[in-house]
Amino acid sequence: MSFLTETAPTEKKRSFQLPSAYTILFGLIVLMAIATWLVPAGTYDLDKEGSPLPGTYHSVPSHPARILVDSLTAPITGSTASRTPRETSTTTTRVPCSARSTWPCSSWSSAASSA
Repeated sequence: MSFLTETAPTEKKRSFQLPSAYTILFGLIVLMAIATWLVPAGTYDLDKEGSPLPGTYHSVPSHPARILVDSLTAPITGSTASRTPRETSTTTTRVPCSARSTWPCSSWSSAASSA
């Protein structure tokens, strides 16, 4: 006599999948743009070393972000605003491989390719 084993139909369970890194970063950018509407703008007076002086906080005019436009242009603005005119020049400077963070590399490479 043979035993017939019945297998229960396998149900596909929906498991949680983590969103991509770009989705998470975009969500954080939108969240910070919304925060510019909620958090009041202000600043401290600074001493000669650049440290804030206690009790000198005061409000400054607020410039809230345009949530959709600023969220979409933030990565572009952030990557281009951080460059100095020297970094965007067409001349290349030779730097040793140890000064770069990419791997593999030759013994010398162009600084323009690592920027």
